[in-house]
Amino acid sequence: MYKKKETLREAMYSRSLQVDKKMDLNWLTKEYKLTELDFKGTFFKNWPIKLAGNTDVLSLGRPDIIEEVHRKSLESGADIVTTNTVMSQSLCQKKYGLGEERYVEFLNRASVRIAQFEANKMSAKTPDKPRYVIGSVGPTSKMLSKYGVGDSDTIDATFDTLEEAYMQQMKIMILEGVDAVMVEGVTDTLNAKAAISAFMIVKDLYKHIYRDYNGENYHPEIMLSALVMEDENFTKSGQTRKAFINSVKHANPLFVGFNCRGGDMTELSTIPRQDEKYDSLYHLSNMEALDIAPQDLVISEACDVRKNRVFEGMVERHAKEECLAMVRKEIEDNKANVIKINVDLEWVDQKSDFHHIIKAFEEDPVISKAILLLSSSNFDVLVYALKNAQGRCLVDTSLLSTDPNKRKEQLDTIYRLGGEAFGNIV
Repeated sequence: MYKKKETLREAMYSRSLQVDKKMDLNWLTKEYKLTELDFKGTFFKNWPIKLAGNTDVLSLGRPDIIEEVHRKSLESGADIVTTNTVMSQSLCQKKYGLGEERYVEFLNRASVRIAQFEANKMSAKTPDKPRYVIGSVGPTSKMLSKYGVGDSDTIDATFDTLEEAYMQQMKIMILEGVDAVMVEGVTDTLNAKAAISAFMIVKDLYKHIYRDYNGENYHPEIMLSALVMEDENFTKSGQTRKAFINSVKHANPLFVGFNCRGGDMTELSTIPRQDEKYDSLYHLSNMEALDIAPQDLVISEACDVRKNRVFEGMVERHAKEECLAMVRKEIEDNKANVIKINVDLEWVDQKSDFHHIIKAFEEDPVISKAILLLSSSNFDVLVYALKNAQGRCLVDTSLLSTDPNKRKEQLDTIYRLGGEAFGNIV
């Protein structure tokens, strides 16, 4: 790890930084006339599965090519190089037979070390202009918001499995000393929230490595880029751009971009700072964003079984359309901008009911504009609900543990999963 005079965050606040060219498969294949032998190299010489098209294995099969790409980018003025790891998670590598944790470690470690080597060499030549390394993390081919509870036995991705896959990858990146992790090409906000959760867990586990070397205030950062539909203002999972930003705000990302395209380099500019008025608001989201003062929240308790016996009957009967009609009326007639959900009934599957209610509300054009307030006396159910909601939800803290240590642990979990703690609810 090369000791830098300023952190990446400090550098981005002081000037614009240039990011290197991405490892584009078509360009690499044409430029270097790649064959199957290049992808396999000596490391995977006898591998029974075809690896051509798996750009990430070039860090093991042809590391000289990856070194050259980084070196040329740095010589052309890049301040930042991104690692050749966009598919280096177990879910992406599974189809190549490389989904085991050991292979994930090989790929990520090799790619980060190549990038670090070239960046450190250039930094040594110009110590007043340090170069940085960003660990590239891809979106995978999964979209968590599209899966139903009933599919859990047949799909190969849930919030937990995706979080674990990202943790495996980010652990190696952080241990190898990347300055930041870039979660790229996000098509689903739930995928981004799983990546953020993984990053926060791993960063906390290994933060001492950075602090021992670079000082108390130095730690790895996270950046995100999402894809929006062409000629529209929505992500592929249905959120507006501003709603996506609010949903990932808890990560304190260095940079949030959309459809990041460009030539050989992309410019990362100074991030605007917010004023006191902005910081005093709740920054919430469902499928649309809502920046609102606490006193302006209008909360409907129509979907709280403890307050509304009619809703209890709807839950028991799975009366989706009746529930949607009731909530629309609350929004239209009572101007509710927050819908509280509580399904504390011992004789129903609370997790499944939470999932279906959240998805139904996200898909409704009227209700999807309202913020969800999640409430449960069962913390596991509350966590499950947070893992199903794309938006930044309010979370009822009145039903959390009264034990101070346990309560702090629960609040930390709520924050890590993108919820906004909301107290004093009767």
